[in-house]
Parts: sequence; C-alpha cells; structure tokens
Amino acid sequence: MVNRRLPRGPIEFWKDILESSKPMDDEIPVFQYLSDLRERLSTALNIANASSDAAAARARYYKNKNSHMRHFEVGDKVLLLLPTNHNKLLLTWRGPYFVLRKVSEVIMK
Repeated sequence: MVNRRLPRGPIEFWKDILESSKPMDDEIPVFQYLSDLRERLSTALNIANASSDAAAARARYYKNKNSHMRHFEVGDKVLLLLPTNHNKLLLTWRGPYFVLRKVSEVIMK
C-alpha cells in the first residue's frame, strides 16, 4: 500500500484502456505499444547488466589493488586471525602455527 492506496498493476492499467469508451485513433495500438515497451525494457536490461558488470569490475580492482599471493611451504611458521575467547566478533592474531601440509595454492592444513 502506497499513501493509503493500493498500487495499480499492469493488468488493471490495460483493463482500463481496453474498456474505455474513448476511441484511440490518435494513439498507437496497444499491441504496438506492448511491442515497443518490450524492446525498451530489453534495452534497459542490457544497459543495467553492462553497468552492473562495470561496477563489479571496479570493485574487484580496488579490492585486489594492494593484495598479492603469499607462498608458504610445509614447516613454515604462520599467524592465524582467529576469534577471541570472550567475544566471537573480535579477532586477534594467534600463533605461530606450523604449516602441516599443502592441499592447494590457497588451502593449507
């Protein structure tokens, strides 16, 4: 409900147009309008998707701007960022821990 009124959906809108007693000689036919609307919505969707992709690429660039890959080998000492004992929302660096095995370039156990 918007401003104490129910919003009119597309079905009510087209029902009113089709049931109106006024001739629509000076207006475009409903099927032509719907066809044009579909094309405009498709174009708008393509523009929105392109804009979203560009924004995601910018965010990815700024997130990864100062990051770099770190290489660890089995036996290396590392620090882990873990939750504190009294508050799981607070993190502290703990360690040193030893790398026991290397599962992949980004996962170690």
